[in-house]
Amino acid sequence: IEFENVSFAYNDKAIIENLSFNLEEGKSYALVGSSGSGKSTVAKLISGFYNVNKGSIKIGGIAISEYSDEALIKAISFVFQDSKLFKKSIYDNVALANKDATKDDVMRALKLAGCDLILDKFPERENTIIGSKGVYLSGGEKQRIAIARAILKDSKIIIMDEASASIDPDNEFELQKAFKNLMKDKTVIMIAHRLSTIKDLDEIIVMDSGKIIERGSDKELMSKDTRYKSLQEMFNSANEWRVSNERVL
Repeated sequence: IEFENVSFAYNDKAIIENLSFNLEEGKSYALVGSSGSGKSTVAKLISGFYNVNKGSIKIGGIAISEYSDEALIKAISFVFQDSKLFKKSIYDNVALANKDATKDDVMRALKLAGCDLILDKFPERENTIIGSKGVYLSGGEKQRIAIARAILKDSKIIIMDEASASIDPDNEFELQKAFKNLMKDKTVIMIAHRLSTIKDLDEIIVMDSGKIIERGSDKELMSKDTRYKSLQEMFNSANEWRVSNERVL
């Protein structure tokens, strides 16, 4: 994925200006930054959700403006915190990602996404209708079903939101296992809201005001006086404060 002098404005407000960078095939990247830094905008531009005002974005050496909608949709899978699930069976919600998939393919995707424990909750298992009476799924469970969908789709590029801070520990553990299965041999772009689960990614890209201010591995960035190191320290302090308060309560 290549950005060449990309600029983008929303409602006449410049979000990104003259941004250039490359992402290598098969590597994993975290986009880090405060709210409004441009990390989510970068992900949406790659997806074709927005059109650039200037410059170009290329996937595999071809400008995304030259891709058909169908080709771009096939090339990229999305896993968002609020991924849309339909009032259909769990099976059908996953199977819609690949019309040529067999039942074995769908069940394998569910297993790799750690959905076995979800299916065990319901007598109808994969045939359980999402949204029907008595069927409740937590945010983490919904995201694991969305991961199963992305595994089945098997796109070369994965764009995903890191799990939100509200995910409970059990769901977070299952989510991290599912993420690892999804990310295998893919080009991954993770929009990082927390910093606890991105340390093992190949590269961390720190953004501020629509610009890349730092990039490198967790080890590289933590060894210097960087914005990333400051963010990690603030994140760790906030976690320690939260844990100590929970103990008091």
